[in-house]
Amino acid sequence: DVASSKTSVLQVYNTSTPDEKQVKPGDYLREVNGEREMVKMTGILQDDSIRELNVVVQRPHVFAHTVEKGKGKSLGLELRFGPRTSSILIAAIVEGGAVHAAGLDIRPGDRIIAVNSARGKSDDLMAELKNGKTYRLVLSRAP
Repeated sequence: DVASSKTSVLQVYNTSTPDEKQVKPGDYLREVNGEREMVKMTGILQDDSIRELNVVVQRPHVFAHTVEKGKGKSLGLELRFGPRTSSILIAAIVEGGAVHAAGLDIRPGDRIIAVNSARGKSDDLMAELKNGKTYRLVLSRAP
């Protein structure tokens, strides 16, 4: 996580600026040193030789929905996540699933950041999604 790395340029920035201007986990990076492509932005952020960054950041819109799975029904979400991530990306809403049937404002591109009381690692979020029938989903959406 770029914002929490102890040796990153962003960490140095965060220690020298007021809290409301700090880059926080969950923020959406829109541009880094003029680059807008994710692969290029990541490369710049991981380059130890770069000592100055010009970063455009957007705070997420965070909201929650409660969804209940019916008997024999899935949530109807196609999900993507990687190791050491703190959210789960919603890649698609599956027609006929619980989310689609409930008509909730959940969209591809939204990120699940908490499930019921679980928050933190995506593995923990996935484990919570595999148990139970009613879920309180806390989601993050790019503005």
